[in-house]
Amino acid sequence: MAILVYWKYENYLGDTDGGTKFGFTYNSNQPRLHEVTEIGEDLFAVTSVKTESGLNYFLLAHLIISEKYFNPPGFKYGEYGVGAYPMRAKYFPVGGRTINSILASLDATGHLPAGDPHKYAQALQTIRKLNEHDEALLKEFSNKLPIYSTIPRGRIFGEISGYPEGSLFESRIELSRSRLHRPTQAGISGSPEEGADSIVLSGGYEDDQDNGDEIIYTGHGGRDPNSGRQVADQTLTAQNLALAKNKSLGLPVRVIRGGKHKSSYSPPTGYRYDGLYLVDDYWQEKGQSGFRVWRYRLVKVQNEKMPGRTEPEGSKGEAGSPARRETTILRIVRDTKKAKEIKALYDYTCQVCGVKLEGLAGPYAEAAHIRPLGTPHNGPDSKDNLLCLCPNHHVLFDMGGIAIADDFSLIGMPGRLSVHREHRINLDHLGYHREHYFFSS
Repeated sequence: MAILVYWKYENYLGDTDGGTKFGFTYNSNQPRLHEVTEIGEDLFAVTSVKTESGLNYFLLAHLIISEKYFNPPGFKYGEYGVGAYPMRAKYFPVGGRTINSILASLDATGHLPAGDPHKYAQALQTIRKLNEHDEALLKEFSNKLPIYSTIPRGRIFGEISGYPEGSLFESRIELSRSRLHRPTQAGISGSPEEGADSIVLSGGYEDDQDNGDEIIYTGHGGRDPNSGRQVADQTLTAQNLALAKNKSLGLPVRVIRGGKHKSSYSPPTGYRYDGLYLVDDYWQEKGQSGFRVWRYRLVKVQNEKMPGRTEPEGSKGEAGSPARRETTILRIVRDTKKAKEIKALYDYTCQVCGVKLEGLAGPYAEAAHIRPLGTPHNGPDSKDNLLCLCPNHHVLFDMGGIAIADDFSLIGMPGRLSVHREHRINLDHLGYHREHYFFSS
């Protein structure tokens, strides 16, 4: 379904002329904005402008709702807000084709008189829920309009000014107003295009593990809304894909613990902001209920200068356009004795592509563990769990872009793994990697 809203023209101009402060969002004083909207629904925004031919209405934007949030008290654009997926947002120019006749034919507006736009204002004061007929008319209309702008606004990654680690909140609404975690229900705030800016640990998923500075976090989806039990497999889409994006981009995620989260690290009541974490790894596995879930290992960032994008100073809780900066992500490459032996065995040549990298200081290759070390994977640091790879194929292997079959044929790309006669690879480790890391959409 979809909703129809009225957007003041001056607010539209603030979003589209010379950069934006509030792009990909719509805010209102009406509680109805939250009551009638659902994530994934279409939002159509219209406005009225006096032109040479008189008062006319124009379609300003077509957005796909990605989240619902609360603004700080006194926010001039309204207490209630919805965010939209940036890559799917469309803004349209004013002054071209009017939407007068379409508004007059909508069931939601009561079929207003087509020749008298002055009577539309009262009908548009209330946020309108559209039926399938109305939605189809507006989609057809919007598809014929030229796009004026798709505003390049990013999320705030990193600290929020005025809310240091340890900040406490009584409710999700209060937490949302701080902008530390804007959704009032979803555990992950983010989009697949940008990444995830924050998560909440609230005891909703049985597979979560909280060790303080290291968290094994369970992705979103597959739960029965009434019992809370896992009843279906999770998929690497929507917010789950957003959190996975953080690993490839090196972006930090804000972690908030709730009082209902069963952990000695959680507050007794309410919610507490517990700092920035990095997504060290993610994989899929069967959860306690027997369904496949996505797991994320989050590791706390200890140094004061956090990677990623942060909010400019002095913008406490207000929407802004944070400056983007380029970051360099350093991967820890373990170089144990056995890793050195594997690289020497292959003469620093990648087992996947056959390339040997030569630098001024000599050849370079990386030893990749097939089954990862450490909890919860507990892979051994042994030759039968190691591969000699170039940096590119090491990353692809670790991030599930490629896998290896038991006959050493490559999955995800053509070719075959080169295996030295003295290198006996444990097929159980290859199977573990395929089951937990390789994802074919």
